[in-house]
Amino acid sequence: MNRKELIAGKILLSYVFLSIFLYCGFVNASVIVGNLSFVTGNVRVKKAAEKHYTKAAVGTIIHLNDKIETGMNGKAELMLGDKSEIHIGEATRLRVSRYFLSAESKRDININLIDGAIRAIVTAGRGRFEVTTRNSIAGVKGTDFMEIGRAHV
Repeated sequence: MNRKELIAGKILLSYVFLSIFLYCGFVNASVIVGNLSFVTGNVRVKKAAEKHYTKAAVGTIIHLNDKIETGMNGKAELMLGDKSEIHIGEATRLRVSRYFLSAESKRDININLIDGAIRAIVTAGRGRFEVTTRNSIAGVKGTDFMEIGRAHV
């Protein structure tokens, strides 16, 4: 191989890796994890690809890595694709950071609780369902529990 062919091969390989990287980012951003089934007060959503929050309403579709934020008078409920429910309390920020649900009802879900309080009603199923905070990880298989996290006290 001469020098020109070697450089052309490296450039082609770089384009292939860049295309795969961009495709994977697009696929992850488009994964629907659920929708808001209840909203009251000040509730906002920041889409993963956006810079600003928008006002949330019942039916707002939530995608992987979207952030949900409630104000001092805000509450919301997130209904996930496996029928688990996340009740989001006042002054709370969270992000669905991992979401996989197979046709066989196997799941791998992680809710990142940045600040505030949630109540999770988790349907029984195979796989992982975790809630992480700055200081802890709670993993469940089918239960009803509350988690409180504070960003910086």
